[in-house]
Amino acid sequence: MQPFLPIELLQAIVDDVPAAQDLRRVRAANRTLDALATARAFRTLNLTNTETSADGFLALLECRELVRHVEEVVYCDRTVDTGDDGRLMDEEYEESIRIKISDALKQLYELPNLRRLSVIFHPTYQEDEDDEAVPGRHALIQQSVFAALSSKHWLTTGRLTHVTFKNLTPMYPAVCTSSAFAALFSSVTDLHVSTASYPDEGTISNRWVSFWGYLPTALTAPGLSSHLTSLTIRGGAAVAHTAFFTFLGLSYPHLTTLTLENILFSPRVSAEDFIVRHGKRLAHLTLVTCKLPLQGSDDVPERPWARVWDRFASELGSLTRLEVVDENDPSTGAPLRYTMLSMNLFESYFVSPENDDAALLRFRVVVGSNRKHERVLEI
Repeated sequence: MQPFLPIELLQAIVDDVPAAQDLRRVRAANRTLDALATARAFRTLNLTNTETSADGFLALLECRELVRHVEEVVYCDRTVDTGDDGRLMDEEYEESIRIKISDALKQLYELPNLRRLSVIFHPTYQEDEDDEAVPGRHALIQQSVFAALSSKHWLTTGRLTHVTFKNLTPMYPAVCTSSAFAALFSSVTDLHVSTASYPDEGTISNRWVSFWGYLPTALTAPGLSSHLTSLTIRGGAAVAHTAFFTFLGLSYPHLTTLTLENILFSPRVSAEDFIVRHGKRLAHLTLVTCKLPLQGSDDVPERPWARVWDRFASELGSLTRLEVVDENDPSTGAPLRYTMLSMNLFESYFVSPENDDAALLRFRVVVGSNRKHERVLEI
């Protein structure tokens, strides 16, 4: 039967359906709507750590007609107390689900048009710090996911352009140093990495220290230096842990967009130099609750933000968008832009806001001028 509405109008209706689940219901109405809705309905596949989700994911991969439409896969770790059948999530049951999730992710090479991969783990890290020999639940599932993504099949694909790893726990399995894992990033243009939040704010964890020390290795994959245009690093744990991370040796000639959150701007981390190193192309910069270290016990900054902002203003000639978000004191509202590291503890401080604010304002004026100049050139 011919549709009683023009194809263009039906397509507009289909395009206005936001949820993939609803689109899949629309497909069942008739052949015309099936043809119009299928591509969008299966553009993104979602996977969670449940048996039903893993089984459904594997079943869909067997349908060649549908897999060609998949452009994005999103894995999201859910915290559940029981399985789909009501069984309590004991260690044996959790292991069986990890195996299923691993089997599903190992089949990603079956998706010929896959371009985006997002892996989202549990947002809060709550492992037993006193028992480092036994990995907790969050670490185990992260390890399984990374092992699956390090399948040898990625060595011959290299199709991903956007990769997101959210809420990483402080573990760094050996597979992350393998050539198969590096192949994930061989054509990536947009990389987003964030860590899980750390509940014991104010203390420094040895596990996080080790994790941030290893992380730069993952950012030196050969393909990244050739293709990366957008980089996001969000330190969801304590800012002090990033003192053991370093941007030294990292260079991305085509980088235009950079977002840093909870990053310590110390000489060792070298975030300031990293930003300046990309000044010729960097157009968008976002800094969220980043801190500078204080020197000794005198509350004196090793380097004030005012000098950082003035340096950026003079050397980031292509910057047209700037966002700076400070942590504020809950009682006074004052910006906490500095941190004191002492033994295994750290604390944020309010220091010399007048000079910092004036320099930041000057920097914003320069960025605004760059933006106006860019608009004139477009005209």
